[in-house]
Amino acid sequence: MADEGKFRLLELENRRRIYEFLKEAPGTHLRALQRELSMPIGTLEYHLYQMEREGLLVTREDGRFKAYFTQENLDRRDRDFLYYLRQEMPRRIALEVANEPGVRFQALVGRLPISASTLSFHLKKLLHAEIVSEEPIGREKAYRCPDADRVKKLIVQYRATFVDDVVDRFADAWLNLGLR
Repeated sequence: MADEGKFRLLELENRRRIYEFLKEAPGTHLRALQRELSMPIGTLEYHLYQMEREGLLVTREDGRFKAYFTQENLDRRDRDFLYYLRQEMPRRIALEVANEPGVRFQALVGRLPISASTLSFHLKKLLHAEIVSEEPIGREKAYRCPDADRVKKLIVQYRATFVDDVVDRFADAWLNLGLR
Protein backbone atom coordinates (compact mmCIF):
# COMPACT_ATOMS: atom_id res chain seq x y z
CA MET A 1 0.00 0.00 0.00
CA ALA A 2 2.90 2.38 0.71
CA ASP A 3 4.32 1.80 -2.78
CA GLU A 4 0.93 2.71 -4.24
CA GLY A 5 1.11 6.11 -2.52
CA LYS A 6 4.61 6.69 -3.85
CA PHE A 7 3.61 5.96 -7.40
CA ARG A 8 0.50 8.12 -7.06
CA LEU A 9 2.96 11.02 -7.09
CA LEU A 10 3.70 10.11 -10.69
CA GLU A 11 0.15 10.91 -11.77
CA LEU A 12 1.32 14.48 -12.39
CA GLU A 13 2.80 14.84 -15.87
CA ASN A 14 5.86 16.86 -14.78
CA ARG A 15 6.80 14.33 -12.10
CA ARG A 16 6.30 11.45 -14.49
CA ARG A 17 8.55 13.18 -17.08
CA ILE A 18 11.27 13.77 -14.48
CA TYR A 19 11.05 10.20 -13.16
CA GLU A 20 11.14 8.61 -16.64
CA PHE A 21 14.08 10.78 -17.64
CA LEU A 22 16.01 9.76 -14.52
CA LYS A 23 15.29 6.06 -15.19
CA GLU A 24 16.99 6.49 -18.57
CA ALA A 25 19.75 8.85 -17.42
CA PRO A 26 20.48 8.16 -13.73
CA GLY A 27 22.87 10.52 -12.02
CA THR A 28 21.77 13.60 -13.91
CA HIS A 29 22.45 16.87 -12.13
CA LEU A 30 19.85 19.55 -11.51
CA ARG A 31 20.99 21.97 -14.23
CA ALA A 32 21.22 19.19 -16.82
CA LEU A 33 17.69 18.09 -15.88
CA GLN A 34 16.52 21.66 -16.30
CA ARG A 35 18.11 21.89 -19.77
CA GLU A 36 16.91 18.50 -20.95
CA LEU A 37 13.34 18.85 -19.71
CA SER A 38 12.98 22.61 -20.40
CA MET A 39 11.38 23.02 -17.00
CA PRO A 40 11.71 26.07 -14.73
CA ILE A 41 14.25 25.39 -12.00
CA GLY A 42 11.81 26.15 -9.17
CA THR A 43 9.22 23.73 -10.55
CA LEU A 44 11.88 21.09 -11.02
CA GLU A 45 13.25 21.50 -7.49
CA TYR A 46 9.74 21.23 -6.02
CA HIS A 47 8.94 17.99 -7.83
CA LEU A 48 12.36 16.48 -7.11
CA TYR A 49 11.93 17.28 -3.42
CA GLN A 50 8.49 15.63 -3.33
CA MET A 51 9.76 12.46 -5.02
CA GLU A 52 12.87 12.33 -2.84
CA ARG A 53 10.79 12.80 0.33
CA GLU A 54 8.53 9.90 -0.65
CA GLY A 55 11.46 7.61 -1.50
CA LEU A 56 11.02 7.49 -5.28
CA LEU A 57 14.39 9.20 -5.79
CA VAL A 58 17.72 9.12 -4.02
CA THR A 59 20.48 11.68 -4.34
CA ARG A 60 24.24 11.74 -4.31
CA GLU A 61 26.18 14.94 -3.68
CA ASP A 62 29.67 16.07 -2.78
CA GLY A 63 29.00 19.69 -1.96
CA ARG A 64 29.25 20.98 -5.52
CA PHE A 65 26.67 18.96 -7.41
CA LYS A 66 23.59 17.01 -6.52
CA ALA A 67 22.68 14.09 -8.77
CA TYR A 68 19.36 12.26 -8.83
CA PHE A 69 18.62 8.56 -9.23
CA THR A 70 15.48 6.44 -9.21
CA GLN A 71 15.47 3.61 -6.68
CA GLU A 72 15.34 1.05 -9.50
CA ASN A 73 18.13 -1.10 -10.93
CA LEU A 74 21.21 0.53 -9.40
CA ASP A 75 23.08 -0.36 -6.28
CA ARG A 76 24.90 2.24 -4.19
CA ARG A 77 28.22 1.60 -5.94
CA ASP A 78 26.68 2.07 -9.42
CA ARG A 79 25.23 5.38 -8.23
CA ASP A 80 28.64 6.44 -6.89
CA PHE A 81 30.28 5.60 -10.20
CA LEU A 82 27.60 7.29 -12.31
CA TYR A 83 27.81 10.42 -10.21
CA TYR A 84 31.34 10.93 -11.54
CA LEU A 85 30.85 9.34 -14.97
CA ARG A 86 28.15 11.94 -15.74
CA GLN A 87 30.92 14.56 -15.71
CA GLU A 88 32.81 14.61 -19.02
CA MET A 89 36.41 14.86 -17.85
CA PRO A 90 36.19 12.35 -14.96
CA ARG A 91 34.45 10.00 -17.44
CA ARG A 92 37.23 10.39 -20.01
CA ILE A 93 39.92 9.87 -17.34
CA ALA A 94 38.16 6.77 -15.96
CA LEU A 95 37.89 5.33 -19.47
CA GLU A 96 41.58 5.93 -20.17
CA VAL A 97 42.58 4.26 -16.91
CA ALA A 98 40.11 1.38 -17.36
CA ASN A 99 41.43 0.71 -20.86
CA GLU A 100 45.10 0.86 -19.87
CA PRO A 101 45.80 -0.36 -16.35
CA GLY A 102 49.04 1.09 -15.03
CA VAL A 103 48.87 4.21 -17.19
CA ARG A 104 51.16 6.92 -15.89
CA PHE A 105 50.24 10.49 -15.08
CA GLN A 106 52.35 11.98 -17.88
CA ALA A 107 50.75 9.67 -20.45
CA LEU A 108 47.31 10.85 -19.31
CA VAL A 109 48.41 14.49 -19.59
CA GLY A 110 49.47 13.80 -23.18
CA ARG A 111 46.18 12.13 -24.14
CA LEU A 112 43.66 14.43 -22.55
CA PRO A 113 42.94 18.04 -23.52
CA ILE A 114 43.52 19.40 -20.00
CA SER A 115 46.40 20.76 -17.97
CA ALA A 116 48.32 18.65 -15.47
CA SER A 117 46.75 20.55 -12.57
CA THR A 118 43.22 19.94 -13.86
CA LEU A 119 44.02 16.26 -14.38
CA SER A 120 45.35 16.09 -10.83
CA PHE A 121 42.13 17.71 -9.51
CA HIS A 122 39.91 15.16 -11.28
CA LEU A 123 42.14 12.22 -10.35
CA LYS A 124 41.84 13.17 -6.68
CA LYS A 125 38.04 12.99 -6.98
CA LEU A 126 38.23 9.60 -8.71
CA LEU A 127 40.71 8.33 -6.12
CA HIS A 128 38.48 9.46 -3.27
CA ALA A 129 35.51 7.69 -4.89
CA GLU A 130 37.70 4.58 -5.33
CA ILE A 131 37.01 4.51 -9.07
CA VAL A 132 40.76 4.64 -9.71
CA SER A 133 43.73 3.70 -7.56
CA GLU A 134 47.33 4.88 -7.74
CA GLU A 135 50.68 3.32 -7.13
CA PRO A 136 54.07 5.01 -7.08
CA ILE A 137 56.56 3.92 -9.74
CA GLY A 138 59.78 5.72 -8.98
CA ARG A 139 59.03 9.43 -9.11
CA GLU A 140 55.84 8.93 -11.08
CA LYS A 141 52.43 7.52 -10.31
CA ALA A 142 50.55 4.89 -12.25
CA TYR A 143 46.78 4.51 -12.19
CA ARG A 144 44.47 1.53 -12.32
CA CYS A 145 40.75 1.09 -12.28
CA PRO A 146 40.03 -1.65 -9.70
CA ASP A 147 36.51 -2.14 -11.07
CA ALA A 148 37.13 -1.45 -14.77
CA ASP A 149 34.35 -3.80 -15.84
CA ARG A 150 31.80 -1.80 -13.85
CA VAL A 151 32.99 1.47 -15.42
CA LYS A 152 32.81 -0.02 -18.91
CA LYS A 153 29.41 -1.64 -18.30
CA LEU A 154 27.86 1.58 -17.01
CA ILE A 155 29.26 3.62 -19.89
CA VAL A 156 27.93 1.15 -22.46
CA GLN A 157 24.58 0.77 -20.67
CA TYR A 158 23.94 4.53 -20.49
CA ARG A 159 25.77 5.39 -23.70
CA ALA A 160 22.79 7.19 -25.23
CA THR A 161 22.65 9.63 -22.31
CA PHE A 162 26.27 10.76 -22.62
CA VAL A 163 26.87 13.39 -25.30
CA ASP A 164 30.46 12.46 -26.00
CA ASP A 165 32.29 11.10 -29.07
CA VAL A 166 34.79 9.27 -26.85
CA VAL A 167 31.96 7.29 -25.25
CA ASP A 168 30.48 6.45 -28.65
CA ARG A 169 33.79 5.15 -29.98
CA PHE A 170 34.45 3.12 -26.83
CA ALA A 171 30.93 1.65 -26.75
CA ASP A 172 31.10 0.71 -30.44
CA ALA A 173 34.42 -1.08 -29.90
CA TRP A 174 33.14 -2.81 -26.74
CA LEU A 175 29.95 -3.99 -28.42
CA ASN A 176 31.82 -5.14 -31.56
CA LEU A 177 34.03 -7.32 -29.39
CA GLY A 178 30.90 -8.95 -27.94
CA LEU A 179 31.88 -8.03 -24.37
CA ARG A 180 28.43 -7.05 -23.14
